[in-house]
Amino acid sequence: MLVLSRRASETVEFPALGICVEVLRCSSKTVRIGINAPRDIQVLRGEISQQNPAASYRRFQTLVPPTPTLAEMSAQLRAQFMDAAGTLNQLQALTQENGCPAQEAVVGELIGRLKEIDSHTKKLEGGPSSDAQLRALLVDDNDNEARLLASYLKIRGFEVTTASNGQEALSKMSFCDPDVVLLDMTMPEFDGRWTIGQIRETNRLDDLTVFAVSGIGEAESDVEVGPNGVNAWFQKPLNPEELATAIQSNCRTVAA
Repeated sequence: MLVLSRRASETVEFPALGICVEVLRCSSKTVRIGINAPRDIQVLRGEISQQNPAASYRRFQTLVPPTPTLAEMSAQLRAQFMDAAGTLNQLQALTQENGCPAQEAVVGELIGRLKEIDSHTKKLEGGPSSDAQLRALLVDDNDNEARLLASYLKIRGFEVTTASNGQEALSKMSFCDPDVVLLDMTMPEFDGRWTIGQIRETNRLDDLTVFAVSGIGEAESDVEVGPNGVNAWFQKPLNPEELATAIQSNCRTVAA
């Protein structure tokens, strides 16, 4: 029990709970107090909570955040790994440009270890292994559209990684190892045209499946559908089922 002495007009604050208790008036037998609390926190007089302790306990539980499950903790950990991998990939690119093979080898080893840890966390989540899932890298600067499409693809069984521009996408590719890239063409920075050029000029990525997913049509773009451009073009607003089916069909054909 916390015991405090306060005069009239003085307060006691509980910042973590968002509660402020103010002493309004004191007399010989009673103390009038005012309590400011968030709407989702119910304040009960002592006699009420004593009459119904179960209800009081249930209300107390609403103040205590639920303990995350092992799967939720694993998913959070994987998200942190993805951020770390993006940084390492950028560092690896710098070491390649500056001709530092020793540092490049160290960074490559770190990326490999992150991949091993990521595979272990997937097992902890209880989901299917990465071998059973198709991996999609979704590149779009519109957060709402990316979130909606990623959610649908995850429901369909895809493993989805997102990036907001082409440079971020390239930094994540060696870690998430996508089967397909879903590429918005009209991003303000490092747009689709720049990104597809980088992909086709990189030996280890030149045969990667890339689908344009854009608000403009193929005829309005100078990016071709073909060996030096994208594999297919899907104009927004999308039919997500059609897109998912095309990904599955194309990736199975390539794997075969």
